[in-house]
Amino acid sequence: MALSLALASRRRLLLGLGAAAFAPSVARASNQAVQVVVDTSNAPLLADWGARLQGLVGGWWPIITAALASPGYEAPDMVNIRFADIEPANVGAFTEGDTITINRSDILTHPDDVGRVAHELTHIVQAFPRPNIQWLTEGIADYMRYYVLLPSDPKRAFDAGRITYQAGYQPAAALLDWVERAYGTGSVRRINAAMRQGGDGELELYKIAGSTPFTLWRDYLRSRPPQG
Repeated sequence: MALSLALASRRRLLLGLGAAAFAPSVARASNQAVQVVVDTSNAPLLADWGARLQGLVGGWWPIITAALASPGYEAPDMVNIRFADIEPANVGAFTEGDTITINRSDILTHPDDVGRVAHELTHIVQAFPRPNIQWLTEGIADYMRYYVLLPSDPKRAFDAGRITYQAGYQPAAALLDWVERAYGTGSVRRINAAMRQGGDGELELYKIAGSTPFTLWRDYLRSRPPQG
């Protein structure tokens, strides 16, 4: 029920985005107890992009928090987004606490890549203690990006002959989506909840599927349609 309400809320937000008015340097919005602050004061060329992003984030947030809910966890009530030139330059964005920093120079070149923010929003909601299992951390974030929020994003594609789930990101997300479908809705939520509590995400995956990640990856590859 909560997820259905969140999807309806997202549709309303996106439909109304064109009519909304935003300040040129700092845009603010509130949706289901989250305030989204997009600060473009040091990136004036991105003011319009930031305003659009603000609406998207407001719609994504309740979907992410519902999908990754766990007993006793309360998501932050504010998300801050800022822009800076990041080094190394191939880092599109990073998250610290409730603040996402987007690579200013890179997003000017790739303004269609809003998905990086969906990924970083998931990191905020994960709230994992450190250190944690990297491939699962990044895999869950990309699972939310590519299989829940933006399933048509062309960046979802990857070469399964060259990289495996151990790299995290797209291949790990694909594996988790397959687990979700093969072993029951809520599998990703269970893994995320275990890691949020400082537990072993791979052990939780084993409890769900009865197999190691390596074996699951092999089974996932067998399920993929022939390429070419």
